[in-house]
Amino acid sequence: MSYNNAYISSPINGVVFSIPVNRYDFVPMGGDLLRVADMTKIQVHADFDEPDISRLHSGQPVRIRWEGRPNREWHGHVVHAPMAVTAQEARNIGQCTIAVDDADGDLPADSHVTVNVTIDTHRHALAIPRQALHTAGTGRFVYRVIDGKLEKTPVTVGLSSLLDAEITSGLTPGDVVVTRATHGGNLENHLRVTTIQ
Repeated sequence: MSYNNAYISSPINGVVFSIPVNRYDFVPMGGDLLRVADMTKIQVHADFDEPDISRLHSGQPVRIRWEGRPNREWHGHVVHAPMAVTAQEARNIGQCTIAVDDADGDLPADSHVTVNVTIDTHRHALAIPRQALHTAGTGRFVYRVIDGKLEKTPVTVGLSSLLDAEITSGLTPGDVVVTRATHGGNLENHLRVTTIQ
């Protein structure tokens, strides 16, 4: 009887990160005995909502965070933008491939991470909190505080994130805008207000 087939070697140098079988398990022909990877050359598969997919392009820089090491941040770049959209519960998403450029073996395989892709960069931009921005039809506006009263002011928005929005016209540095009313009140034009820093 030949035992030559019992000696199995990996075609790549790497680390065994998963052994999906136990002793005495039956493994069908072609089944996985173990999984090997070079942990310094890893990729992340990230899901993006459909409206954001058109803004993704190869080469864009990416920041990667993992809750297991909250003080560590990895960096990478977009390899492939999503090529298709699939329905996932109430969301339409596309999957993007991201290469991790500074992986050194401390980001575990199959971990859940948070990624932030830098779509574009504008230096010296005027930005306001996203919650201060309002929409009416196809236009955007904010409430400025002028002489203790609110003034509805149309603005043009540039880049935006979940927290901030760039204003390219309509405001100047030093303008005071309202983010929200206290005690569940409603904002309206010419309303007299008291600002709270």
